[in-house]
Amino acid sequence: MPALLPSSLTLSPFLKPPSPTRSPTASPQPPPRVPSHPTRPPIPAASASAASLPLIRNLCRRGRTPDAARVLLTAEGSGSPVDVFAYNTLVTGYCRYDHLDTARRLIGSVPVAPDA
Repeated sequence: MPALLPSSLTLSPFLKPPSPTRSPTASPQPPPRVPSHPTRPPIPAASASAASLPLIRNLCRRGRTPDAARVLLTAEGSGSPVDVFAYNTLVTGYCRYDHLDTARRLIGSVPVAPDA
């Protein structure tokens, strides 16, 4: 019985070295650069009040209600709409540090419709 040995013709497709996908002279491309800190779009004027609200809140928590009132007036003066949450935060800050007369005056002068 003849031995069944594989011929080199049948194995030739398997013995060929893989064809290079890149030319050997091409230098490898560096990976695309990803910024370490993503850039943020500028804050539109309509949401400037929303951007100043955390600042007003933190100033009120630290007892710096005059500075918080200054931030609120600056936001109003810049033409951006100031919402009721900013006024409510400032009134809460005044009440927390026993500036009740100032809180009452601010409530009387609020140009925003109440939310309740």
